[in-house]
Amino acid sequence: MSASITEHDVRTVFGDELAEDVVAECVHIGSMYHVSAEDLFTKWEVYAVNRNLSSDDVMTHDHLEDLRRSIQAEFTKKTIAARNDQHRVPEPSDVGALRPLRATPASATMPTPTARNVYDKDSLMKLSTQMSQSMASQAAPSQVSRPASATPSQGAKYADRPNRGKVEVSFNTHLPSCLTAPPPESLDLDGSSSALALIPNQNVEPFKYMYDKILELGEQMDDYLDVFEELFRTAYPEIDELSNPSYPSQSHVYVVGRIVVAEEGRKLTPNALVIECSRKFNGVRTPLFLDSALPSDSLFPGQVVALHGTNPAGMAFHVHRILHLPLLDPPTTRARDLLQLAPVRSNTPQSMLVAAGPYTTTDNLLYEPIADLAALIRTHRPHVVLLLGPFVDDRHPLLARGDIDVFPDDLFHDRVLDPLVVAAEGISKLVMVPSVHDLHHEYVTFPQPPLPAPNGVSVRMLPNPGSSRGTSWSSRSGRATRCFDGARRGNWPRRPPGEGETMNRVARAARNVLEQRSFYPLNPPPENTAPVDLARAAQLELQVTPDLLILPSLLRHCVKALPTTDSTATADTDAATLLVNPGQVARGASGGTVAWITVHPYASAFLRELVAQAETDGDEAAEYTYHGVHRRARVEIVRI
Repeated sequence: MSASITEHDVRTVFGDELAEDVVAECVHIGSMYHVSAEDLFTKWEVYAVNRNLSSDDVMTHDHLEDLRRSIQAEFTKKTIAARNDQHRVPEPSDVGALRPLRATPASATMPTPTARNVYDKDSLMKLSTQMSQSMASQAAPSQVSRPASATPSQGAKYADRPNRGKVEVSFNTHLPSCLTAPPPESLDLDGSSSALALIPNQNVEPFKYMYDKILELGEQMDDYLDVFEELFRTAYPEIDELSNPSYPSQSHVYVVGRIVVAEEGRKLTPNALVIECSRKFNGVRTPLFLDSALPSDSLFPGQVVALHGTNPAGMAFHVHRILHLPLLDPPTTRARDLLQLAPVRSNTPQSMLVAAGPYTTTDNLLYEPIADLAALIRTHRPHVVLLLGPFVDDRHPLLARGDIDVFPDDLFHDRVLDPLVVAAEGISKLVMVPSVHDLHHEYVTFPQPPLPAPNGVSVRMLPNPGSSRGTSWSSRSGRATRCFDGARRGNWPRRPPGEGETMNRVARAARNVLEQRSFYPLNPPPENTAPVDLARAAQLELQVTPDLLILPSLLRHCVKALPTTDSTATADTDAATLLVNPGQVARGASGGTVAWITVHPYASAFLRELVAQAETDGDEAAEYTYHGVHRRARVEIVRI
């Protein structure tokens, strides 16, 4: 039975000198472990004696954390002992109780399986022997079924997975790969650290959520539309004036607004779309009538677009043209600055291992793929190891049922962080990005602050999402949200394959992310996904079109070069974004995939030529060049 504990109880026993947050943590610990205030005080006294604390010492957070760990260990031992006693295997003298197998159904001789039954190997072997002896004594032995929870572990599916190490996708096969080249003798880890510096406005600090007011959020969404209105005016000079789409108009007018589904829960169809304008146009929602002559396009809830059309009867806006916002300019760098980079000077390719969660199979919490990831790090010695959550997935069947005897924090540190830190120590720069499905992370809204950095451990914690300097790359923890998956389903109108489609749905969905200049342009989010904190939408914005866009997804792994010009262009330019979806490390009860990225340095001769030409022409702007990562990077999606 749960012990009742309140702040009043804690202060009555401990006194009034405890800080408010320490009292609250005491109440939390007492409620979690069923410990009363008196028992908690007794445990504190024992702790103080063991630590040689004086009577004047007041409990602090550090003391409380140590005390919590000892209480957790004691609680775990009691829980395991209680389970072992409940599922105690009958002694040989008790086997007679199992003999009348013909008269008693086989299932009645076994304990009723539950979601939390625990069977160890020795108990199962002893019970199996006893049951075999009982059945052998019968003239016609009946079949005895093993309890569902006692079936052989399906973890063998991961060990027996086929095609391990198989290269599923290879991009730029003419370039050398870090998988076949000898591992570097020494790595510039300091240089890797500088390349991971976040772009301004991308650092998400810890914050309090669920304190925002509806009116304030409405004003932020309205300001968001006003910004897009100015962007459309700049991108399309023909837009001299914007109109209210609800007003009757016989002549063609331009309107800017957010795509919305008419009724909540209604399927996204052409007849269900409305456009929502800013408050300067009374914030009206006007039904849309999409012309059948419109080319294939992609529309989804929350998308901000400019429309050209009419409203003949004042009932619906007839769309004759859909205008999309051009992509942001890709990053450029001066050639003389590129010549100073260590990889260019030494002509050394930079390698990156990218993996996305979950990191254990659905039938156990053994985290078997982590050992394989550690082996890959030791073998190939990548410069950067980028790990995207979830690390402790709250949707894992065992975690969802509560069938676990350790805390998620301990599971993360013992099964994920510690083995990888040991493997990457002195070899690779370890980088982690959380997910809103991480059970051990305090923040469950998007965007997310970084995971807490453990003391004395060499690991870089980045927020979700994040964009880094250097060779500009952006990442978002894919299973954290279903923006990538949801945006791909909003294509309208649908046409048969091959009828003018220049990009498949995956590339179009990624382009929607770039076009809307946001890691999460969907609004509202799909059901059963993490809430988006609109008060911090600035951290979701893309500052530049990245050279490398890492978007893990439930979709099949892929690598694509996305043009940064119009949608009908090819990627045969130096201005393109390289999209990488590494897949998942664990898929169901089997293994998944990881991505290996080998970025080759700029050609120093080409850079020197740019510098010389700029000095000759006296044009400093001519010295700036696109990074062209999609030309210099080899990407391989490999089975774990």
